[in-house]
Amino acid sequence: MENLVMPYKKRSPQIDFNTNGELRILGNCFPEDPKGFFAPILGWLEEFKANHKGEVNLTIDLNYVNTSSIKILLELIQGVTGNFKSKAKINWIYEIEDEDMLEVGEDLEKVSEFKFNFQPKTEDVNPFNG
Repeated sequence: MENLVMPYKKRSPQIDFNTNGELRILGNCFPEDPKGFFAPILGWLEEFKANHKGEVNLTIDLNYVNTSSIKILLELIQGVTGNFKSKAKINWIYEIEDEDMLEVGEDLEKVSEFKFNFQPKTEDVNPFNG
């Protein structure tokens, strides 16, 4: 199994899913075809769940996400938390002034019934360099 890396584009986030359990989503998320965009990601996650036995750290740092993508993002979060349970950690990174993105994270936390680690973004915080 190989890492899944998808570059950032104007309408879709950077995906950096590593077989070591470090899973990162960064950028904007409003692809024209959310199901099509997320299909390879969810497929990779299924193979990952079958092979990975260690901890999983999912970091989500989005500037914007549309409603269609939120539903699939929830499916991804539930795939991680449902399979890895206490070995899973969800980090929700948000701009301090962006109450909407914080609210999206809080809603996903509530629906997924899994405690998120909320981190306000500062100039020193870059989830891809840590």
